[in-house]
Amino acid sequence: MDTHKDGFLKMTIKRQDRISYRQARSTLILAVILGLIMSGVQIVFDFIREEKSIDETVAQVVGVMRSAASQAAWNLSEKDAANSVRGLFQYAPITEVSINDEFGKELVLQSREPADVPTSSRFFGFFEREKKYRFDLHHPRARQSVGVIHVTIDKQLVAMNFVHRAQLVIISGLIRNILLSMGLLFLFFHTLTRPLQKIADRLRVVDFHHPEPIDPLKLKGHEKDELGEISREIEVLIKDVRINLQKRELVEKKLQKAYDKLEVRVEERTKELALANQELKQEIGVRKRLEDELREKTKQLEHINVTLEQRVRDEISERRQKEQLLIQQSKLAAMGEMIGAIAHQWRQPLNALGIMIQDILDAYDYKELDKKYLVNTVRESMDQIQFMSRTIDDFRNFYRISKNKENFSTIKEIRSVISLQEAQLNYSRIDVSITPDLFDSFTVNGYPNEFKQVILNIINNAQSAILGARKEGLLGNEEGEILIAVSQREEIVIITLSNNGGCIPDKIIDRIFEPYFTTKETGEGTGIGLYMSKTIIEKNMDGKLYAGNIEDGVTFTIELSVN
Repeated sequence: MDTHKDGFLKMTIKRQDRISYRQARSTLILAVILGLIMSGVQIVFDFIREEKSIDETVAQVVGVMRSAASQAAWNLSEKDAANSVRGLFQYAPITEVSINDEFGKELVLQSREPADVPTSSRFFGFFEREKKYRFDLHHPRARQSVGVIHVTIDKQLVAMNFVHRAQLVIISGLIRNILLSMGLLFLFFHTLTRPLQKIADRLRVVDFHHPEPIDPLKLKGHEKDELGEISREIEVLIKDVRINLQKRELVEKKLQKAYDKLEVRVEERTKELALANQELKQEIGVRKRLEDELREKTKQLEHINVTLEQRVRDEISERRQKEQLLIQQSKLAAMGEMIGAIAHQWRQPLNALGIMIQDILDAYDYKELDKKYLVNTVRESMDQIQFMSRTIDDFRNFYRISKNKENFSTIKEIRSVISLQEAQLNYSRIDVSITPDLFDSFTVNGYPNEFKQVILNIINNAQSAILGARKEGLLGNEEGEILIAVSQREEIVIITLSNNGGCIPDKIIDRIFEPYFTTKETGEGTGIGLYMSKTIIEKNMDGKLYAGNIEDGVTFTIELSVN
């Protein structure tokens, strides 16, 4: 850093880092590139123009002696032809001239050595070494051609002059660009770098901690441009800073006065706190006694909380045991009913097997026991045994636990339940019908075995209601009916199970799904079948199960989602 003549601190910036130098350098590079391009374009245009000029010059020179050459060719005079050709060699580039008559006979051929051209001009390579021209000769009294004149020129002389001119164009262009760049460097330095340096020096000399008035910065020649605007904004900024610093000094003085007053207040407050401290010590003794009493009470409360938690855990465990017992009772009740169904299913096959076995002895006594009789008897016996085996498999699959949800056909599972109960229902004269009459349709997602348990519970309740209605004389000896209808509304499958076993009183219809609530006589029902059915449908399968009275009985409705 050094000191400027105005007294400002001036930071030395390297010349290559100045804006003016970089602008001038960029301008010079751009100007050289553009100059070379423009010079190249000019040389190309000069080359084309020079080619045309050579052709025009040769045509003019030949045109001067064409009349004499035509007369010589017409007269077939070699002497006249030689005289007419002699004048063409006054044009320096021409090196060879010949005249032929109309039959191709050469009347004259004259040539000279080409001029010695410097190697540098030849190396330039714009022009070939020589160029040949051919001009037809016509006699004024003849309409056809009377001969031909051939002219050969040495283009290297012309090329040498062209090269000199091209070099002059390139050199003059480079000199012009260099002078332009130097002028721009001087202009950029005085119009941009110097004013910016003055602005930087102006900011560097200001002491914002102890501002002192200094002369405003004035940039001559920049009063109306951007640099002048920047300098004026800087002066406004410096003025605002000076005003703010003056305000800060006033605020500091006020703060010092307030601090002095605060010290006096603190001293007075310290004395007051000393007196309050003595009183506080006395209060601490009282609070300590209270804390001891509170600690003792807290221990007692913690003991009560521990006991309460144990009680809550015991109560939860007891309720879980009751719930498991409830589920077990529901399963045992359903299994008892299913065993009764199996007994009904097996009674007829066992009777048939007994009759067939007894008939074997009678057939033997009456001489009817032959191979055909034995084959028929064995086939019918095996059919009955397989029927009983399928009944056991259905019973076993019915109580197999469904661990994961799966897609299953509602109608298929309902028919599976009815097949297990078919013998018992037939014995009770109860007709079961399914609408629509399909086998595998209306698929839902859930637990198929639990769903079958729900259907079984509802059918068993319907069977009990029908038998009870007959016992009370409400149904007579009429056939009992259980109507099962399956339908779908958008993404919901709706299953209704209606029976004609009489209505449920309105005052208890809302309680039929409560645990241990039953309308049957003591010993005939547990009151957990419908409760477990509602739990399975609504909690395990996210569906709905509700009941309602119809004209001569009750309808149970199950709603399950397709997905």
